[in-house]
Amino acid sequence: MERFAGTPNPWVSENKSLGATGNVLTIAERTGHLKRRRDQELSLIAREHSPSLKLISMLKEIQSRRNKLYKIDTEVKKRLLDKSTQDITHLDVLEQKIGKLNDLSEHLQSVTLHKDVIINRLQQPSVGEGLKIEARYHQFVSGLFPILAKCLSELSSNLDNIEWLGNLNLSDGQLG
Repeated sequence: MERFAGTPNPWVSENKSLGATGNVLTIAERTGHLKRRRDQELSLIAREHSPSLKLISMLKEIQSRRNKLYKIDTEVKKRLLDKSTQDITHLDVLEQKIGKLNDLSEHLQSVTLHKDVIINRLQQPSVGEGLKIEARYHQFVSGLFPILAKCLSELSSNLDNIEWLGNLNLSDGQLG
């Protein structure tokens, strides 16, 4: 054991970037089985031919993509949580709700102040003209009102057309 104490370990290299594969290549260079190359060339050769190093680089890439995916997933969850809690955490939403509550409170106060007028109006019978229509015809009548509104809006132009037709003389074969 003492005779090996002074000699360096052949498996230990100063270049730690290649690991065991680099150590094997270094020993092969020292023994003459490989030509001497620079460390960068050795690293490139080891990366190209070593399945372990290929696997490690793929695992590193997978982990970096997982990290990116985790960040995106976290951001999506933050936005969903913000959306679900915005009605109690955002000041502008709270201010809108407070404004609506103030409007409702003012309306209810005016209703209580004018309670007698409202009760009096509700107790009086309905005054006005109305159409009595059987329930089975309500659907057809409700579809009729938009058509009538359109016809009434075009009534003046339709009357002008009727007057023009009344004045039309086709005996000479000319319009006009």
